Amino acid sequence: MSSTGKAHTRYGAGLFLAAYLTPELREHGIGWGDPVSLKNQAELVMKYAVGQGAKRPDTAVIFSNAMAGKIKLTASEWELARKSASEFAPLLGIKL
Repeated sequence: MSSTGKAHTRYGAGLFLAAYLTPELREHGIGWGDPVSLKNQAELVMKYAVGQGAKRPDTAVIFSNAMAGKIKLTASEWELARKSASEFAPLLGIKL
């Protein structure tokens, strides 16, 4: 590992966790995604990240919540995850 590898890994995992701890995750369970949010994200990609003539993906075809949400964090697991991410959430403008 490089001299900065440990720090990069720590920040990467911390930022991922902070971004992942959404009210939707708590309500619907691990792996659940908001179809409207996914559609909006695809629209942003189409607007800013692809070339002219690119085909917009059909998010309903490439994403499903059919297998998501079966696992939910307990209150104590949620609190531990929230505490673990608390250092990184402000970097993303997230209030946990």
